[in-house]
Amino acid sequence: MSSILRTTTANMPSLKTFMLRAEVMKLYRSVIRMSRHLDQNQRLEVRDFARNSFDSRRHITDETAIRHLLTDGRRQLDQFETAIGMSR
Repeated sequence: MSSILRTTTANMPSLKTFMLRAEVMKLYRSVIRMSRHLDQNQRLEVRDFARNSFDSRRHITDETAIRHLLTDGRRQLDQFETAIGMSR
C-alpha cells in the first residue's frame, strides 16, 4: 500500500507549479471573457489565437519562463482591452 501512495505523490506537481498553472488558466479565461465583447468573427479569431498560443507553450516547465510568459500575456490582454474600450 505504501508503494501506491509513494507513486501517487511522486507524480503530484509542486505547490509552485500548481499555483502557476492556476495563473495560466486565469489568464486564459480572461482572454475568453474579453472575447465575448467582440463580434462573432473576431471572437472566433481571438479564441483560436489564444488556444493556439497556449497549446504551443504547453511543454514549457521552467517556472521563470512561465512567469515571463504570464507577464507578457497580461500586458497583451491589457493592451487589447484598452484598444477595444474595455476596462477592468
